[in-house]
Amino acid sequence: MGEATAEQLAAKTGRARAAESDYLNQLADRGFLKKERKGREVYFQVFTLHTMCSQCGAGVPMTLDHCTMCGALLVKHKE
Repeated sequence: MGEATAEQLAAKTGRARAAESDYLNQLADRGFLKKERKGREVYFQVFTLHTMCSQCGAGVPMTLDHCTMCGALLVKHKE
C-alpha cells in the first residue's frame, strides 16, 4: 500500500481499526514504520532498510544482492 492510515489498513485486512492502530503504533515505536500526521489523519509508511556497499560505499536496499552503483555482490550475514 505504500502509505496508509489504520482505517485504510483495517478495510484491507478485515480487522478492527483500533487493533490495526495498535499494531502500527507498536511498529512505529520500534522504528519499522514512519508515522506522519497530515491534518486529522495519521499515515504509516514502511522504511526501506539499507546497507553500505563495501566496494563503493553506496547505500543499497537490503533486499538486493548486488550494489546498484558498482555491481558488487553484497555479503549477507546469516544468524
